Amino acid sequence: MGNRTQKSVNLFRDMADIWMKIIISSIILGLYSASIILLLVKISQESPWQNNVILGIVDIMLTYSVPTIIRHFFPKRDSQD
Repeated sequence: MGNRTQKSVNLFRDMADIWMKIIISSIILGLYSASIILLLVKISQESPWQNNVILGIVDIMLTYSVPTIIRHFFPKRDSQD
């Protein structure tokens, strides 16, 4: 009986962990999408080349940071991290 209860508790923890990862990922992707939209609006409103360079650099930083964040929250099952 205790073993069955332990399996239920482990399943509950796994499901809670999955939902947490889904929520965190959706928040990260939502913020990323909002930042891209804001960058596009800013570029379309003002077109000096300095703004385009700054926004391009920020866009590149966001593009490379999102996969790193996702890998942090979704590590490979066989890794020891």
